[in-house]
Amino acid sequence: MPFIQSEAANPAIHDKAIRIAQACTEIIRPLLRQEEIAVACNEFYMAARAVLESDGFAQNAERFYNRETRP
Repeated sequence: MPFIQSEAANPAIHDKAIRIAQACTEIIRPLLRQEEIAVACNEFYMAARAVLESDGFAQNAERFYNRETRP
């Protein structure tokens, strides 16, 4: 089931999706006009979040999130 944009994401999924979106945007940044960068990053975020939520990452997200954020 696809996510609904107004629903909050699991913090671990949100963090991973942001990092993926930023990395993907940087790859195509030279091809984009300034006003297209934010749109591209948002589209990459939505795609990454959908994949992460559907791939079973959500089942273990808390474990990954807690490991990354705790000292």
